[in-house]
Amino acid sequence: VEDQGEGPLEQRLAGLFAELHPWTLMAQLMAVLRHRTAHRIGAVELPFMVMRAERDRMVAPRATRAQERMLKNPEVVVFPDVGHGLLLESAIR
Repeated sequence: VEDQGEGPLEQRLAGLFAELHPWTLMAQLMAVLRHRTAHRIGAVELPFMVMRAERDRMVAPRATRAQERMLKNPEVVVFPDVGHGLLLESAIR
């Protein structure tokens, strides 16, 4: 994503999603709401990296910390000044 530097970050991100059909966004939201793995995540023997966005309004940082406690030795990377779109937001900045 090339940063055009025009307007607040929220406006620039909104422009990226403007062409998506509302049903696409709704389907993604429903998939997220139905996704449950807490009961089996502790059994995974692979390394985990947890990326926590401290300004996330969709997944509260306390929920991410709770997930970290379920994992065996997770590597935790904290992004203090970004929200839920942390990879995209970090790339734009």
